[in-house]
Amino acid sequence: MNAGTLLVFMFLAFMATEGTVEYFLGVLFDKIKLLSPYKWVLMYFSAIVGVFLALQFQMDLFKIIGLEAVDYPWLGAGLTGLLLGRGANFINDVWQRFFPSGNGR
Repeated sequence: MNAGTLLVFMFLAFMATEGTVEYFLGVLFDKIKLLSPYKWVLMYFSAIVGVFLALQFQMDLFKIIGLEAVDYPWLGAGLTGLLLGRGANFINDVWQRFFPSGNGR
C-alpha cells in the first residue's frame, strides 16, 4: 500500500471510527444523564475501534515511512490505530466547529 492510498484509508477510518463510537455510544452518553459524567470513556472506545480497524485492514503508517517493527509486525498497525482513534476525535471536533449540526448536541 503506498502513502497516498494509506492516507485515504486513514481518513475513511477516521470517519468510521468516529461514526461508530458516536452512533453506538455517544448518543447514549448524551441522552442518559446518569452516564454524562463518564463521557470521557468515549475516547478509549474510539482508541479501541481505531486499533481494531488498523489491525483488521493492516494499516501501518510507520511501515510506509520506513519505520517497520520487524520483530513485532502488529506494533505499527496498533500504533496507527491509536492515531486513528485520537485523530477521529480531532476530526470530529474540527467538523463540529466549522459545520455545526444544529440538532442540540
